[in-house]
Amino acid sequence: MIQQSRVIVTDKTALSLTTWGDASPSIVLIHGFADGRYIWTPFVPALAGYASVLAMDLRGHGDSAWDAAGVYSMDKFVEDAQHVIDQMCSGELVLIGHSLGAEIAIRLCVAYAGRVKGLVLVDGGPGLVSDGMVQMRSNFTTRPRDYASRQAYRQAMRDWMPLADEAMLDLAAQHAIAPIDEQFRLKSDPALTSMPLPIGDAGLWPILESLPCDSLLIRGEGSAVLSRRTTTDMAQRLPSLRCETVSVAGHAVMMDNPAEFGALLEGFVAGIYDDANPSSTANAMVELA
Repeated sequence: MIQQSRVIVTDKTALSLTTWGDASPSIVLIHGFADGRYIWTPFVPALAGYASVLAMDLRGHGDSAWDAAGVYSMDKFVEDAQHVIDQMCSGELVLIGHSLGAEIAIRLCVAYAGRVKGLVLVDGGPGLVSDGMVQMRSNFTTRPRDYASRQAYRQAMRDWMPLADEAMLDLAAQHAIAPIDEQFRLKSDPALTSMPLPIGDAGLWPILESLPCDSLLIRGEGSAVLSRRTTTDMAQRLPSLRCETVSVAGHAVMMDNPAEFGALLEGFVAGIYDDANPSSTANAMVELA
């Protein structure tokens, strides 16, 4: 069963969610900066063969409400995610986050120390490349917000993301913009550009070093945000962390190479839920239109 819902957090901001499955969600998906929960859609059918799944839109993103004061911070995102999990999830958790979502997932491991069964970091973690993050923020700030059609937005994305998979571009064109009068406008709040960038390790190393659960880092081969050096450092300092590189992919790993990314993601989840349905397949994907 697929269900769309909204959760109202402490400051009355409404967050949009999608859940798959009849049981309390165990697998929680957290998207990256300026993305939305739609980004996970192609990978959910394979994951849902093992446990119920929840994907949320962070405040200021996707179909969730914008922050009333236009002020965004990591603390707010973590508090929101914790509020969602407290309301929607009652048992063990597998946390999966991309970029900004990866840091949120790491910080959630503190709140749910006894419940986190697995952690997946997608091109995120401590020690990110500041130049890459500044460029990513600049791209968000300078790109047009209005488009004549979904196809016009898709073509603009093709120009920005030359490695992106065609079906993933279709998915983004369907969900990242909304009709406004006779045009289409990006759903994400432009005020996100003022959110402070993470500096240094942002206190993440002690959290990661204390984690007892299985963990996986998935890096895009050409990522300008998560360097090879940091990946090597993480592998050396975190014995329980498995590191994988997705070929022909940059920071937007799932956009660029969804087949390879999806296989790695399902393989990890299958290892966590070793009594899962053996009939699920690594490349199971839904229609992207």
